[in-house]
Amino acid sequence: MGQKAHRKARIATRREREIAGRWMQHAKSRPEITLEEALKPGMVAHAVFQHDDWCPALETFSIRDCKCSPNIKFHRE
Repeated sequence: MGQKAHRKARIATRREREIAGRWMQHAKSRPEITLEEALKPGMVAHAVFQHDDWCPALETFSIRDCKCSPNIKFHRE
């Protein structure tokens, strides 16, 4: 991969992190609900995963890479 391609990849990753950060702020600003409420038909909810500091999922933004036991909170839209 050339230098130009590496720069594009870094920019894309930075943008993805900015978007993820804004989305997380929005989700956390909504009222917190229980799992049972989140599973009701017609309910739109956000699941917020709080990983341990060392978890690889924090770097990759992929739940498949998670090696910890994250706290999961649900927020109503």
